[in-house]
Amino acid sequence: MNRYPNNSGDQPWVIALTVAVLSAAAGTVLAQDVAHYVGTNSCAAANCHGGDGSGPRWASSYSDWVQRDKHARSYTVLLNERSRRMVRALGYKQPAHEAVTCLNCHALPPVSGGKSGHEQRLATDGVSCESCHGPASLWIARHVRSDWPQVKLRKAADLSFYDTDDVRMRTRACTGCHVGGPGRDVNHDLIAAGHPRLNFEMSAYHANLPRHWNDAADLKRHAGRPDADGGTLRELKLWAVGQVETLRARAELSRWRAASTEVAPWPELAETRCFACHHDLRDARWRRQTVKRSGRRPGQFPWSGWERSMIGSLLVMDSTAPRITLTAALKRVDDVTLPVAPDRDRMKIETAALAAQLDKWSKALNQHTFTVKDLDRLARRLVTESRNRRGPIDWDQAAQLYLALASLQVGQKEATGLIGKRRQAVDSALSDALPRMRDALQFPDGHDSAAQLRGPTADVDAPPVALDHFDRAIRVIRSALNDSDGAK
Repeated sequence: MNRYPNNSGDQPWVIALTVAVLSAAAGTVLAQDVAHYVGTNSCAAANCHGGDGSGPRWASSYSDWVQRDKHARSYTVLLNERSRRMVRALGYKQPAHEAVTCLNCHALPPVSGGKSGHEQRLATDGVSCESCHGPASLWIARHVRSDWPQVKLRKAADLSFYDTDDVRMRTRACTGCHVGGPGRDVNHDLIAAGHPRLNFEMSAYHANLPRHWNDAADLKRHAGRPDADGGTLRELKLWAVGQVETLRARAELSRWRAASTEVAPWPELAETRCFACHHDLRDARWRRQTVKRSGRRPGQFPWSGWERSMIGSLLVMDSTAPRITLTAALKRVDDVTLPVAPDRDRMKIETAALAAQLDKWSKALNQHTFTVKDLDRLARRLVTESRNRRGPIDWDQAAQLYLALASLQVGQKEATGLIGKRRQAVDSALSDALPRMRDALQFPDGHDSAAQLRGPTADVDAPPVALDHFDRAIRVIRSALNDSDGAK
């Protein structure tokens, strides 16, 4: 059953809202009648960004994208059998490659549903250059000039240029689709129809993105203060800013869902944790204990799950974080979502307030000069928190912990001076633990969820992660951290 009032191909509210959220991400008001999209043909020439790789990295950035990046094929995904099954299940009146709901993320959002030849060509480019860098009509000629680095610093917003050199802006270019936003909502209807669940984590996605930029220059740009031997702390910045920006985007999406009474279904089941409902109906002792410790009653679910799993650790790592006010804001959102049918007006108010706080924190983190102490503080917090709660509570928290530790290992290697004798043990412990943690998180063949994963005992419906693997890994890492302190 399609819970949307209307899903025809001409929904101006979707286009307008999507343009608005892109503009907000860039920190500017987009002049729709001035800035417009020109398409990848303007970037693909051999003497522009379509080179063969023999020159500077920027000279072949289009070639790298079109040959190696899955974003270049995001439109063609809409033509496959899975997409056809989804639109049938959703009751859409048009195929996926014409449905605005799909095109808003699988193509340039402002041209979604457009019928002109130019708009169709833009759509078939998929998630292309201007999806991340902004509509190019006002800056494409300027960006080849020698003074472009200075111009973009002063006038990026006026030109509708999204400066992805900035980690915060880079993350927002991703979260608009990979978390969601106005008109770009992968809700429970889409997930039930077959769309993959959105599990975005910035440092992991960034690591998997084929490079079409000068990565050495980017590492230097975000060096922080690793130590006297040089190196960089970009990985830590990506992880930290990414965590806050992802939760901010989630809060903004929840606010939009609550406010959009005419177009967004309510209650929205995607507002809570998937595995709160999707689990075996067995004697779930661990689940009852978890609910009891949280102060909730059975059947009451907290807001979000994936996006907030590591926020507590980050609040401890960052001594300047708004710990008290942010914790209170999260609790207020939780309180709203506890009823089966949350109050939309209260949800709109509380998620807007939370998003505003996260926006300020994200800005401060983006301007923060990260140090080795931040990296050490995060490592200790991750293992201490895991020990205190006797392992991850559910799959989301376990997966986020794994990704945080993987990011921590990359961060240590990037900060070259850290990998001396006093930190080799930590790196070795991570190398040993991470593969076992990853294996514990794998879904069984033929399953898209962790419902069939089991703990160490057969008579208990254990958390959907084999916690013994995690406990052993955390003990090894904690021991290595303690040994490294003694070696200082």
